[in-house]
Formats: sequence, structure tokens, C-alpha cells
Amino acid sequence: MLKNQFFLFWQCIFGPKLYQTYPHIPPLPTRQPIHLYIRNTAETLSDNVFLVLKILLATLRILCPLCILYFYYKGSLTYENGISFLQISSCIVIIPMYFMLLRGISRFINPTYKIFINEYFQVKYNPTQKARQ
Repeated sequence: MLKNQFFLFWQCIFGPKLYQTYPHIPPLPTRQPIHLYIRNTAETLSDNVFLVLKILLATLRILCPLCILYFYYKGSLTYENGISFLQISSCIVIIPMYFMLLRGISRFINPTYKIFINEYFQVKYNPTQKARQ
């Protein structure tokens, strides 16, 4: 049982983003639509952090060669500066790991996402026609 919960938590961390679900019975016109997936605050925050990190990585991919050339001609590419750069970059790597865990926890406590992720991986690992219906 605990092994299954840990595996479900792992799937919640690395699972796909859920935008909406499709109920079997359509809601009444007077009620709010139940097919819209309401994300937790933690999941929204972690998604925004990942968006900012993607933008930063795309920017760094363009600017990194220019920065290396600049530091090379300035004479700043030394062993000591390389060690300090590795220390700073290792601290920066911790940030996405923390927000991945936060996203996994917020998805794990959301019953709608747990139902979705169970059905998603059931269809993914069982490609028969019966599982896809």
C-alpha cells in the first residue's frame, strides 16, 4: 500500500499538466461547470516558477557564449571563479527540485488529479482497446 502511494506521488510529480476533465453527466445550467480543473495555489505557483525558469534558460542559451567570451578576454576564467560558479549553480539547481516536490504534493492531495493520473497511466501501460474506452 505504501509502495503504491509512493509510486502515485512519483507520477504526480512527473505527470502531465491537467487542464480540464470531461464528466459523464453534464452539469445543470445553474451550476458551475465541473469539467474545469481547479489547481491548488501551490501547483499554480510551481507552474509559474517553471515558466520563469524556462524563459531564463532560453535567455542563457543565447547569452552564455557571449558571457564566456567576455570573461575570457577580461581574464576572469580562473579555477577559483569556476569553483564559485559551481557553488552558485548547485544552489540554483535546488530551486526547481523544491518546486517539483511542491507541485507533486499539491497534485497528490487533489482528488481530481489523482483520478486523472490513475486513468492516464492505466491507458498508457495497457494499450488494449478495452482500456481505452
